[in-house]
Amino acid sequence: MVSLESILTSNSILSLFIHSYDKKDLKTINFIRDNQTFDFPLQQNKDGFYVAEIRAKDILPLKGSSFSIFVADQVGMLTPLQYAVHH
Repeated sequence: MVSLESILTSNSILSLFIHSYDKKDLKTINFIRDNQTFDFPLQQNKDGFYVAEIRAKDILPLKGSSFSIFVADQVGMLTPLQYAVHH
């Protein structure tokens, strides 16, 4: 399982923190909308999270559109991104 643990925003940059529970080496986060794919690289930080820094304008506008979010590992296998809910 791959989950989105948190999102931070600063100066129109979204920082998505992703955890790979399966210990897969992740490569990209992929937003798929209307037969278009927007890929963004993932970098692993010192805490073991994968981080994608995305300019908001690269995936907006969201109004009136929906998209799926996947994470690709080093061999290109796509895994749906889950959202972790912490209590």
